[in-house]
Amino acid sequence: MIDWVKISAYDLTFDDLLEATATLGVPVVLGTAMATTREITHACHMLRYAPHVILLHGTATYPAELADARLSRFTSLSGIEAEGHCEGYGLSDHTTGITCARLAIACGATWIEKPFGIYDKNPDAMVAASPKIFQAMVAACQETQRIFVPSQGGPLPCEMPLFLTCRRTNERRTRG
Repeated sequence: MIDWVKISAYDLTFDDLLEATATLGVPVVLGTAMATTREITHACHMLRYAPHVILLHGTATYPAELADARLSRFTSLSGIEAEGHCEGYGLSDHTTGITCARLAIACGATWIEKPFGIYDKNPDAMVAASPKIFQAMVAACQETQRIFVPSQGGPLPCEMPLFLTCRRTNERRTRG
């Protein structure tokens, strides 16, 4: 039994594979490197019978340069999500370090895929995170999630003592 299927960006336009994958009844994670918005939307349509579809933005090159990460792409992926074509989006990080993963979380990504390796012979070795780096990346992403938690506005619990004692208003108070 498989829990989910990952379809690489190279296969995003392979309709027969997408259609067959959709019939498996498992969630799908779909790489979107090199794809146009039209191609991504079409692939999501082909996967419409899959229980969940998560889109992973990334750069197909190894290692990817930070300048090529194009995290602004999350704007169009969030639009595809908003239209109901997928249930979320994230980053397939082929850059070195953890900067892109953290920034992806700040951009609304809910998934991070990062090669992990402890051997130099790993095919992804040039971008793979060591256990220590991977742990730092996870901690940085969790911290970023806490920083970007949705807010309804108004005072935070930590601000209440100041709000109650220091907040000024322009109301004139009259003596009765």
